[in-house]
Amino acid sequence: MHANRLLSWLSSRGNVAPLVSAIFKAHSDRQENIGDIAVLTDIAGQCGFDREAVQGFLSGNLLKGTVVTARSALRHRGFQSVPTIVIDGIALSGLQEPYVYERLLNTALSIRHQF
Repeated sequence: MHANRLLSWLSSRGNVAPLVSAIFKAHSDRQENIGDIAVLTDIAGQCGFDREAVQGFLSGNLLKGTVVTARSALRHRGFQSVPTIVIDGIALSGLQEPYVYERLLNTALSIRHQF
């Protein structure tokens, strides 16, 4: 929840692509708790965002309702985990080995060639 709120809030303040990447690496590579305000504050600070402003924002509830609504809409559409990739209506959830993405792309291409 905090990571989603933070990205939403900071997206109007600068380029969040490096922050998205840093959060993803912290979670997947280092198994850090990206739900922890201190962890997110540190990551955002390393990406050039103001640590005090980030900590102040995350300590409040601003954008919580927006994130809850967005998550609900995504769940309703079948998104259950991050990342979820959709190609030609075929969804693949969670981190996968490269061969799985290759099969997804090949399946999508074969479906396109049938029509």
